[in-house]
Amino acid sequence: MSHCLSAPITVYCGFDPTADSLHIGNLLAIIKFSANVSDLSNTSERIGGATALIGDPSGRTKDRSPMTAEEIENNIISITESLHRIFNNHQQYIWSKNKPLPEVKILNNASWYKDRNVIEFLSSVGRHFRMSKMLQKTSVDSRINSPEGMNFTEFTYQIFQAYDWYYLLKKYNCLVQIGGHDQLGNMSSGNDFISRVTSEDVFGLTVPLVKSSTGDKLGKTAGNAIWLNPNKTSPFELYQSLVPTLMNDKEVKDALTKQKIHVRHCQKKIAKSVTTLVHGENGLEEAIKWTKALYSGNIEDLAVLDKSQLKQLFKSATTVQLIYEPGISIYDVCMKAKCFAK
Repeated sequence: MSHCLSAPITVYCGFDPTADSLHIGNLLAIIKFSANVSDLSNTSERIGGATALIGDPSGRTKDRSPMTAEEIENNIISITESLHRIFNNHQQYIWSKNKPLPEVKILNNASWYKDRNVIEFLSSVGRHFRMSKMLQKTSVDSRINSPEGMNFTEFTYQIFQAYDWYYLLKKYNCLVQIGGHDQLGNMSSGNDFISRVTSEDVFGLTVPLVKSSTGDKLGKTAGNAIWLNPNKTSPFELYQSLVPTLMNDKEVKDALTKQKIHVRHCQKKIAKSVTTLVHGENGLEEAIKWTKALYSGNIEDLAVLDKSQLKQLFKSATTVQLIYEPGISIYDVCMKAKCFAK
């Protein structure tokens, strides 16, 4: 991999617009993509306007629901805005070096598939894929042997992701692809394809899947995603998730020496870094204000929130509608709201 360190290269990370927001699992790949390689390379985000129509079978037990072109286009617009926000926050609040970050290109793979003829594509690209290897992929093997089976469209997904990498290699010298660990099979297909048709060595880097405290994957499929768009997951909710990401080894060691279980020093430092990256300083300020209002035990911290903030803060709380009666006591209110068992 020495030639990757001797000259600028391009690193890419791809996302299919199957929802109108990315989630915290995607953020881990984005951080690895933007922070750890920024000294070495240019960067490129691939949004799968074409591959979203096909459907990535990785991590799924049944076929993806078909999406319309309009749904995908709306999702692309939303995800693109979110990526720009994160990269701008990285440059403004996280990046500490004098030189600017490398340019980030956000590309839609529909742009290089829209004029391809299916017969020409299969005859020129499909012939380089071997059925034995395709069938060995975990995402394929588990589905084929399941009661649901697997449709042919999703079976071909690995061909398209492989070609995406080849296209980016030819056009942007993209030698490295970053993705979640569940993308390892798709990455190996790309590596095999590129080795067959070029003399280039390319490399795939995987990041761990973000999981819940019970060990379940966090994401769209599991229905427990922590979203990066504030209208789906507020800065406060993201802050409270305390996802460990942006701290380097030295910062982790420094934080651990100051750690006191009851004050959660490390968790707060991590949460502040992640929230700032995703939502900027205003988002962090909002998250801390809401946290104090909810957990400080000081009624004055709650009083500073306006009606819309309170409504958002308690959107998941159980509510009861009561008609105000003059002279009603707090005890009566609590009993009518069934706060306590009789």
